[in-house]
Order: sequence, then C-alpha cells, then structure tokens
Amino acid sequence: MLAMTGYFLLALFLLTIAHEYGHFLLARLTNVKVLRFSFGFGPVLARIQGKRGTEYTWSLIPLGGYVKMLDEADGDVTAAERHLAFNRKSIFVRGAVVFAGPAFSIVFAFILLWLVSVIGRPVIPTIPPVVGEVLADSPAQLAGIVAHDRILSIAHNQVTDWMDVVEFVKSHPNQDVTVQLMRNNKLREKKIHIGKILDNGKMLGYFGVRSKHVEWPADGRVQRENPIRALHVAFNQTVALTGATFALCGRLVSGQLSWQIVSGPVGIAQGARDAGRDGIVYYLSFLALVSISVGVLNLLPIPMLDGGHLLYFLIEIVTRKPLSERSKNISASVGIVMLVMLMVVGLGNDVVRLQHGLGS
Repeated sequence: MLAMTGYFLLALFLLTIAHEYGHFLLARLTNVKVLRFSFGFGPVLARIQGKRGTEYTWSLIPLGGYVKMLDEADGDVTAAERHLAFNRKSIFVRGAVVFAGPAFSIVFAFILLWLVSVIGRPVIPTIPPVVGEVLADSPAQLAGIVAHDRILSIAHNQVTDWMDVVEFVKSHPNQDVTVQLMRNNKLREKKIHIGKILDNGKMLGYFGVRSKHVEWPADGRVQRENPIRALHVAFNQTVALTGATFALCGRLVSGQLSWQIVSGPVGIAQGARDAGRDGIVYYLSFLALVSISVGVLNLLPIPMLDGGHLLYFLIEIVTRKPLSERSKNISASVGIVMLVMLMVVGLGNDVVRLQHGLGS
C-alpha cells in the first residue's frame, strides 16, 4: 500500500505540474499576472512567495492543481494592473493560455517517451498470431479453434502479432466476438464467447489458447536509440497515442466501448504501482500514456475543462460577443455534473474490481 501511494503521488505531482506549467508559462509570456500556482486543492499546507508576485502552494487534496490568474471577474483590479488581467487580453491570447495546459501534457509525454527510447526497452521478439495449444474446455476449444490456426482478426480488429490477441481478449471479458482465422490456407470464421477470470482483483477476458513457441534471446538485449533518432521515435509514438486516445474517447461516447474500462483514482494508483515495480522504463511509459490522457480529456468541449473554455472562446469569435455570465454558470453546472458522473463511474469500476479481488 505504501509503495502504491508513493508511485501514485509522484505520478500526480509530475502530471499536474507539467499540465499547469503550460498555463503558467503562456500566461507569463503574454504578460498575464499569475497570482497562484497550486498543486492540489483545498487548504494550503505550504507556500512560497515568488519574486514576481506569484504564490506557489501545496494544498491538502492532491488530485490535480490550478493556476490562478489576475482577472476582473474575480474582483476589483487596480488601474495600475489592469493591463496584466487575463480578461483584458485578446481572445487569441486567452485561447493560447488555456490551450497550453493540454499541449504541455502531450509535450511532457513526448519528453518521457524520448527518455524511454534513450534509456532503452528490453527487446521482445515478435510472436506470430498462431495458436500453439488450445486448453481443454476453454472458450476457444468450445468454438472449434485448433492448434496451428492463424488468427487474422477479432471483432473486425486486425491482428498482426500475438500480443494483439492477448490485449484484446484481456480487455473484453464476457463478450461474444467474431474471429477470422486461416486454417490450411482456407479462411474461416468462428463465433466465440470470451470467458472471464480474476487476476489480482481485475476482471480479465479468457480465451484458453497459448501461442506458438518462439525462441527468446538469451542475452537480455535492450533496444536503445541515440538522442537524435529518439526524437523521431518519440514523436511518432506521441502522435499515435494521442490519436488513439481521441479515438477511444469517441468510441466511449458513441457506445462502441463499455464504460467498464474507465478507471478511477484507485485503478490509476494500481497501474502506477505495477509500472513502478517493473522498472523506470515502464513507469515512464505509464506516465506518458496518462499524461496524453490528461491532455486529451482536458481538450474535450466539457464546461469546467480547458476544452470548455476554448468552446466559450469559439462562440465569442462566431457571435462577436462573450457568452453571458448566466450561460456560463448554467454550463458550468452541467460540466460539474458530467465530471462527477465520470468520477463516479471510475470509482464504481474500481470498487467492482476490488470486490472481485477480495472475493477471489
């Protein structure tokens, strides 16, 4: 539990600082006065007063943070400082300051992935998606899968190596899927009900097949990139993961994916613990993935998130006048409800997984 808490708090701190620093830096560059840069919410536990009037604080509830800027909407501003107020800046400057938070989350992920490429990952040989063994009384055997079948796709998702099969099955417990495979140079299609098993409190899908044997390198090789080449690798990975995260959000909203895959703080803490135990490379990779998720989530047009503020600015550009305070207040209430519902779903999924773990 102590290790999980430590890895989780470190992850929260790094992810929050990276995101909020984007707002902070753009505010400074555009001559907006920053009153407070806080890690956490609620009562302040520690504070440092900066030379330029910014208060740096560590607050009680470490689930995020914020950058508070000088703004006439929050109270009176002296005539001498009005030019430093956020609301006095052009809509494009305000948009840049808001957008910088999600952008820096993604940039932080790029830096982490660059470090991973430079440090190096263990070389894992490609395992072809060919069935080596079918377990007795398993979902695969009941569906007629046999050894030497080459899996081509699952639920219309193309399969290129064995890990594609593993990851899909693990993330889709208790679901009916269509599997396309090649047997004796003939294309076949099977309907399979993915089973379910409990593993360390997590509900995972179960197929009941093992891969074809592949010789693993005995020298424990590590693939490293030079710092210049690593920039290209990290950039491609960042673009791919960002696109995949947007696509995942779209599939959740459209109902193509179950909301059961959403994790709350407990699930993220467990992920941080597991990645931390596996080593620095895996922990940095975990941070990169979550940082991209933070950036993408904050870009969604939901009131109270950065994307909601960007939506306000877009409406202002189109209508040539700011959204009324009444409309903002109503949309903010809607945004709070949406975020609370998302949090409840995540926590509910965490509780279900924990209960399954206790029951096993």
